[in-house]
Parts: sequence; C-alpha cells; structure tokens
Amino acid sequence: MIVPSARLPALIATLVAAGCSCPNNPLDPLPELEDTNPLTSDSETTNPWDSDDVPDDTEPQGPTEGANLLMNSGFEQGEGDYTGVGYGWETNDGAVHGENWFDYHTPYAGTAAQCISASWSAAAIRQLSRDASVAPGSYYRLRAMVRQQDASSSHGWYMLGLRWYTGETYVSEVQMLEPKLINYDWVQILIDVQAPTGVDRGAAYLAAYTDGTSCYDDVVFAELTY
Repeated sequence: MIVPSARLPALIATLVAAGCSCPNNPLDPLPELEDTNPLTSDSETTNPWDSDDVPDDTEPQGPTEGANLLMNSGFEQGEGDYTGVGYGWETNDGAVHGENWFDYHTPYAGTAAQCISASWSAAAIRQLSRDASVAPGSYYRLRAMVRQQDASSSHGWYMLGLRWYTGETYVSEVQMLEPKLINYDWVQILIDVQAPTGVDRGAAYLAAYTDGTSCYDDVVFAELTY
C-alpha cells in the first residue's frame, strides 16, 4: 500500500503513540559506550611516543681520564737504566733481571711491548708518578693492555697492580681481578679506585708470577673526573 506523503506525519504520530519500537528509529537515543581507545582516552598512557619530549638515545658517559702520569707508557723509547726494561721504568727491587725483554714482533700497538719471563721468580717492574701528583680522595685509573702466554697454572694470575706511596714509602696496593683464563691474547685491564688518605704518588706495578710470559703495552695511570 502506498501512503500519500500528506498522511505520513499523522501515521508516524499514531505508531509512536502505540508504542512501536523500531530498530532504526532515529528518536531512540544511542547507547553510551565507555571510551577504551588508548589514543583518544583521557586516561594516563604508557605509549613512549605519546609525549612532547624527544627520546634520549645517547649512551651514558663514563668518567673522563686526565693526562697520563706515566712516561714511555707504550715502551716505544726503548731501554732505560735496566737491561730489558723500558725507559722511565725500573725493576721493583732495583736489581737487574735477565727475564725482562722487549717484544718488537707482536706488540699491541706501536713498535714494542714490555715482556717478563718470570719462571716463578716473582719478577716485576714499576714506575712511580712524579712527586705530589696524587691527591688523596680523588679517583684514579690504571689501565693496560696485557697478554699472557705459555703459563701452566692459574696461581700466577696477578699481573697488574696499582700501588700507593707517600714519597718513596709504600702504603698499599690494589690488584687486578683474577681472569677466567690462564693464557690470553691482548686484553685491557682496568683498575678504578679512590686514592687513600696520606698518599701523594701512585705506581703502575707490572708483575709476573708464572712460568709463562707476561707482556704489557699502553699503560696509563690518570686521574678520573666524573
């Protein structure tokens, strides 16, 4: 049946009065739905990009090293006052030892590395920083490239130490951590520590307590700024 357009308003009014519920009735209010869209909700969001702040992709910076307090740290200047020992360095007991020598063939860098073939004789060389070069309470780093070859036991693992002095008087010492391997190619060893009260000098202590060959290159002793 076709209803004339003139009668449509009256027909709609009659249907509404009769309680007709039509699914598409524009008079029915739309249901109120909870807004769970994280892009439009007023609730707090954890989206890292939903921020006016620019992400900080920079890596944290470590401490800054000051000037090297040691001379001839790469052993490029050759021999000094002791046979087989780099210029500026000395044997720990002040005597000449035949187990000290230079490796000119396979240094870590440059033309030479300092080596010690100890054969369990507890050989060591050292270099003290100049007088009054260390301030108690300040932080310092001793680092070196170290290589160990032909050792048969892990008992002689200690190869690098930082020694504290007051003038010429020994005060205390900080040793490197024990490595997991007995023999290894060039690796960097770091010792970061605060200078104790009463000291005014530090010394790089290159030790060899094994039956193998211990070699050192690029030794640096410097103050740290955080």
